[in-house]
Amino acid sequence: LVEPVISRQYRLRTHPASAIMPLMAIIVLQHSESVTLGRLGACLRDHGAPVEIRRLDLPPGTWVNGAANQHIPTDFDDVDAVIALGGEMMVGDPLPWMNAELEFLKETHARKLPLLGICLGSQMIAKAAFPEIVRAVRNQGARSLGTMIGQSIRVAAAVGAVVFGLA
Repeated sequence: LVEPVISRQYRLRTHPASAIMPLMAIIVLQHSESVTLGRLGACLRDHGAPVEIRRLDLPPGTWVNGAANQHIPTDFDDVDAVIALGGEMMVGDPLPWMNAELEFLKETHARKLPLLGICLGSQMIAKAAFPEIVRAVRNQGARSLGTMIGQSIRVAAAVGAVVFGLA
């Protein structure tokens, strides 16, 4: 698989549906060199989705593949969806980008943007949405968890609609 260029939007092919359906700008938070979008990245590229990879394990401004690495977006301009990938670290590890990512994921969830977490990414989303784990009274957390799952399903549905020609 060809890996995407870091911090650069790209489109390999434009899907016919893109003329009637705007393409989603997807921010991908990558935590290590070894954990990438893999086949999901290839699928998104093949269908023209603009994807921007943010390598959080590298210092901001580091040049990788001809582009300056960026970290967590400072605003939500041009952010239509977020994918948080996995990594070898744990949610509680004292990494310089950990708290900024948690805040960004919390705000992404609050804005009801499509949000997908894979492995560590799903743990980060859970920590951002539910900072304390407490015994639920009358199932308080289920509605919020359902919203997060719904947001993830919207990302998957959007990708699936393009992949299967439903869009």
